[in-house]
Amino acid sequence: LLRRWSEFLRVSGRVGESTVRQYRRTLVRFLADVLIPLEALGEDDVVEHLASIDPRGGSRRELLKALSSFYSWAGRRRLLLTNPVEAIAAPRQRYTKAPTLAEADGANIRSSFEAIERASVERC
Repeated sequence: LLRRWSEFLRVSGRVGESTVRQYRRTLVRFLADVLIPLEALGEDDVVEHLASIDPRGGSRRELLKALSSFYSWAGRRRLLLTNPVEAIAAPRQRYTKAPTLAEADGANIRSSFEAIERASVERC
């Protein structure tokens, strides 16, 4: 099934080749971790595995996107009867405002670089 799904993604043009490879690697790694066949996988299995993944970064979201893609594809073809991820939402990663330097800090950094530059010119 994974091979058929991968080939479908590849020829459908919906995602790029790197996304196809990433989704496939993500699912294979997930299956190796949970040791449950795709057709027997339940929502609780997915939730339990997601809880074991560090919430920082995009690993949880990437897994849910790959699983959602696979189960949607399989469901449309009636290859699998259930979709264990249909009720699980993948929260978007929140980006915080980038830290900024205070005016005085910027001036200190600038003067430090100027001093380094003067010293290197004097050595020449």
